[in-house]
Amino acid sequence: MAKVSLSKLVTAKKVEPKVVVINEQEVTVQQYLPIEEKMLIVQNVINSSLDVNNFLSPGRIDVFLALEIVRAYTNISLTEKMITEAPKTYDLLKTNGILDAVIAAIPNQEYQTLYSYVLTVIESTNEYFHSFLGVLKSISNDYDNTSMDLEKLFSSIKDPTALSTLKDIMDKIG
Repeated sequence: MAKVSLSKLVTAKKVEPKVVVINEQEVTVQQYLPIEEKMLIVQNVINSSLDVNNFLSPGRIDVFLALEIVRAYTNISLTEKMITEAPKTYDLLKTNGILDAVIAAIPNQEYQTLYSYVLTVIESTNEYFHSFLGVLKSISNDYDNTSMDLEKLFSSIKDPTALSTLKDIMDKIG
């Protein structure tokens, strides 16, 4: 079977954005983002949604996914203050119908692809942080800003006078 070069199959194709009117303003909505940009969106959503105990908050996920979609897919400018006050900005986008209009303007397959990437990474992140290794990492982060290594942790667990460490582990495991 003869091989066909990918360069012979590929043509430079630009996906034109869609212009929608939201609250009497023309907003440009991208119809496709390259995979690298989608991966960056997912990374930003996950990083922004982790709380101090490495738990992903569903509310924070919704807020930061919405802000990332608006930032990446539209020409709507979000100030640094708007990003800092993410929940307030989310409420403005939602109550004014902006978020729904933007999502409706993105092709369904494009939106579903991004959303499935976010869900997949959420599941794997939760799985990791709730695994024994993830719990140990979380405990290690609680002590001396990650200066505690696992060998030291296991030694302290074996030490009968260090039951507080064991109690911390049990509390984190549940």
